[in-house]
Amino acid sequence: MLARANIEALFCCNDDLALGALFECQRRGIRIPDDLAIIGFNDLEFCASAYPALSSVATPRYAMASRAAEIVLEIIRGSGARPEPRRIDLGFSIVERASTSRERSDAAVVLADDVAQPHVGRIVPVTSREDRDRLGVVREA
Repeated sequence: MLARANIEALFCCNDDLALGALFECQRRGIRIPDDLAIIGFNDLEFCASAYPALSSVATPRYAMASRAAEIVLEIIRGSGARPEPRRIDLGFSIVERASTSRERSDAAVVLADDVAQPHVGRIVPVTSREDRDRLGVVREA
């Protein structure tokens, strides 16, 4: 995945692929987001529950479905003719979480038998110098 050292981020076309990339990075010992940032698309519910939580592009799925249903109903109630193609922009938003936030990386990877495993122990946010010292956290400059 990181055969080229100049890769800083991975944009996946959907959240399922982003989660798979996150798991593979954890397996290989690639630190997210320190070594590689990952972002998905759709902002599915599991993004917030992943560790580290996955950033994603959120689209208004329910608004798109509602608007599509309105257009179909207009066709049914109207002449039945297909309307002229048009573009309706309902927008998007970027939901930034830990997988792209290098300032607040709380991802942890533990090597076991040369295979990286995500740390599943107690997760404690490190917010102060005292916390870093107490927990033995070392950050590269």
